[in-house]
Amino acid sequence: MNFGFNEEQELLRSTARKFFENECASETVRKLMDGAEGMTPDLWRKIAEQGWTGLIFPDEHGGMGLGFVDLVVLMEEMGRSVVPGPFFSTVLLGGLAIREAGTDAQKTAWLPKISSGGSSMPIALPKLLLIFLTPSVPSSNGMVMTICGWRPACFCSSRPTSRLNF
Repeated sequence: MNFGFNEEQELLRSTARKFFENECASETVRKLMDGAEGMTPDLWRKIAEQGWTGLIFPDEHGGMGLGFVDLVVLMEEMGRSVVPGPFFSTVLLGGLAIREAGTDAQKTAWLPKISSGGSSMPIALPKLLLIFLTPSVPSSNGMVMTICGWRPACFCSSRPTSRLNF
């Protein structure tokens, strides 16, 4: 069994590492995080030009149609350089929710905007309860999860460029 990344994923890693080393040096990231917006439109545009904002979205919605392992490769490099901005909230939280549970009209309206970098989806969830789950017993439907605890939390991201209503 091979648990390593394939050739294309290693190329993605290499490309992302070089890009973020050039665009997100420590001094740049500190300046951006101290600013009001947290990210420049220019950096967001450059990330989108690489195709990364559409990495996990289907071709028909302007994406690359790649998978979660490819996204993990990219996000690992983003974490390595402490890339600021709404990538996580836009692509993973907002975009993935639309991809998986949105109507066809919502997918057509939003996924191309996210894929092109034309829209970002900051998220603010005050008084969110984080629920901790532990695997319990296997069942015919898979693994049953048991709630083993919770705690209040708050997650906020950069400012919105547009509003999404469900």
